[in-house]
Amino acid sequence: MTDGQPGQNQAGATAEGNAQDTGFNVTFDEGNAGQQGADSGNNANSEGANNGLGEGNDNTGTTDAFAWVPEDYREEFRNDSTLNQFASQDAFIKAMLDDRKANGTAIKLPGEGATDEEWGKFYDRLGRPASSNDYGLSKDIPEGLDFNEEFYNEFTKEIYTAGLSKKQATQIYNWYNNKSAEMAKDIDAKIQASYKKSVDDAVASLKKEWGTDYQQNLDSAVAMANKFLSPATKQYLNATKLGNNPLLIKDFYNLSKQVSGAQMRGEGPSGNISSLAELEAKMAANLRAPDYTTNRQLQQENKDIANKIAQLQSRG
Repeated sequence: MTDGQPGQNQAGATAEGNAQDTGFNVTFDEGNAGQQGADSGNNANSEGANNGLGEGNDNTGTTDAFAWVPEDYREEFRNDSTLNQFASQDAFIKAMLDDRKANGTAIKLPGEGATDEEWGKFYDRLGRPASSNDYGLSKDIPEGLDFNEEFYNEFTKEIYTAGLSKKQATQIYNWYNNKSAEMAKDIDAKIQASYKKSVDDAVASLKKEWGTDYQQNLDSAVAMANKFLSPATKQYLNATKLGNNPLLIKDFYNLSKQVSGAQMRGEGPSGNISSLAELEAKMAANLRAPDYTTNRQLQQENKDIANKIAQLQSRG
């Protein structure tokens, strides 16, 4: 312990302690030193708190997220829902640039009352070719269909006016051709089935009516048709299948009987064959025909000649 006056030592120690606590080297009044230090500290805290309120803070201590907006516009647009989405000017500018870039490539649908020219520009941006001749659709169509140049040109003009792209046009064109081919096959199958039924019904009807003479009468009818019908008429009957009509077949058969009877009486085209020698020569020629055994027409003709010979012989 250091010797000295008690009062002096205590005061010095107190002064040093207070000077260290408050940051001051001298205290004028020991009794007021603590209060002065407290006041100084409070003033410092108050000043620090006030200095801590930077831009973006109000007197209540709350943060203003709209502080990045220029002051002249801040109050006017403070409640704008779009601007309030951005926390800084940089974020706002970046969003605007991104939106501009996106809108530069966006395709907007023309509004109500848009002109044909506006719709045309819209279709062009969707991929419509430069003209209806540029679709490049294949002219090789499915089997069973006939390519129609006029229809093809009308189709491409129509889809161009409708604004179809090449991809859309190709898809519709191929679908239409394939579907048409399927329908054509189905229709053809139904026609063939109907035709077969009509032939079967005709055969059954004639067989019922002619009985065992069916094949012979049918051959006579066919021979008569081949003899008197023109090539164009025969082609038409074959193409339309009308030659299988049982009424037509019966008419040709009845006609063959009438012509045969007229010839035997010397009234028809073969009426010049009147002498016995000529009739016998004709019969012999028919017999020498390579297909005589299967040719019912020649066989019928020889029967008629035989009847004629018998008539001449009976007359003496």
